[in-house]
Amino acid sequence: MSAFVTIAVSIGTAVAVGLYFMLPRGPRPADDAAPPRPAAPSGPATRTTTVWIRIGDQAFVADAHVHLDTEEGVHLRCRLTGDDGAPDGDGLELHADAGGETATLRIGGMEGHLCDPFEQGVLSVEADGVVQIHGLQGSFSFPHHGPFRRMRDVFVGFPDAPDLGGFLAGTFAPEAVDADGVIPWTLDGATRYAVRALGDMPTISAIEVVEPGVILMLRDGGELRMDLHNIFADMRQSPPDEGREMLDRFLRNMAMPVSSATGRDQLAIRVYPGAAPLTLQAGPDVQVTFASIALAEDLAAVFVQDTPDTMRPLQEPELEALVPEVEERLPLARENLLRSLPHLHIRGEGGMYMLLAGGNYEASLVLLPELWEAMEPLIEGPPLVALPARDLLFVTGDTGPEAVARLAALCRDMEELSYAISDGVYRVDGMRLERIG
Repeated sequence: MSAFVTIAVSIGTAVAVGLYFMLPRGPRPADDAAPPRPAAPSGPATRTTTVWIRIGDQAFVADAHVHLDTEEGVHLRCRLTGDDGAPDGDGLELHADAGGETATLRIGGMEGHLCDPFEQGVLSVEADGVVQIHGLQGSFSFPHHGPFRRMRDVFVGFPDAPDLGGFLAGTFAPEAVDADGVIPWTLDGATRYAVRALGDMPTISAIEVVEPGVILMLRDGGELRMDLHNIFADMRQSPPDEGREMLDRFLRNMAMPVSSATGRDQLAIRVYPGAAPLTLQAGPDVQVTFASIALAEDLAAVFVQDTPDTMRPLQEPELEALVPEVEERLPLARENLLRSLPHLHIRGEGGMYMLLAGGNYEASLVLLPELWEAMEPLIEGPPLVALPARDLLFVTGDTGPEAVARLAALCRDMEELSYAISDGVYRVDGMRLERIG
């Protein structure tokens, strides 16, 4: 759902302005469904104009050089300057042609690339009234520490050339729906797409939609309940064609016959609600105990078998058969977990951050020493965390009661969550979490 955010910034001569922009509404349509590129505004093919750029909590004014050519495409290049200046070479470059769009941002000597598609936004300047300015918003991924990257939200507005701003917004962020009616992706659209795709697979004998995002199906090996919520979250973070391919791969894996093969490379570890040793009532007189480590008084780190189509908690005899050496289990599970998460992003500004890892293991990142090495330069004081669901992890520094209150407020504001874990706030101390709120 779209929302408005208000930000006070200093631009150029340190005049405070308010920036209001639309948060992302979802991925762009597939290339074959995109509307024709808008006609270039009249005037010279090469323009120079002023752009306002917001990168996280930093604001810049830049002279942008825009080149419009029907054969070579659209190019925008600008060098950043700010209140304190910017290193030589820092700037933004956008390029769109028949092969698609690319975007590169250099800031602080580091180079980032667009990782969330651009969306159209509205920039409102409060100065002798309110002036509406066309703009673009997207997210760029920068190197940070080890496997972790920093995701920075960027907004670009064109105050002096509304016709050019509107043209660039239409070029880099067109709005349309594809022929299937599922892009921009919605949970209902993804569910309808999944039902159609599963119906063509020979291993599937029956399909029932329980609710948007939840499907029951009969496949070789028995009945399976399939939840699309996490893959849907990944799809909305990806370009439409990649999102569709991601869903297709997920469905193919889910439709494969169940395999009993288990290897050491499938061992991972995941945070579950409940005290260790974690138990599950499997029947009136049957209780199953899983192999787990105490993480907090109300949280357990459980060893799991992670395959492309299942994530199954392991019982102690299964874990012992898989890895007999007790001292090797946690290091191996951590190593496998880190290797299985190729896209690890830290998102946020001002000391409050959210971790992104694909939708299954965000909360479990608290178990990785590499995370705290990456967070150390970004936070003040010992780390505090909130992990309301398995795909949500918020991190800040323990700077006092206000930090605890901010994390607690984030948990309170969450609507009904899939795979909920905890509404608490925890202080991190190695492999232990102390609940403090």
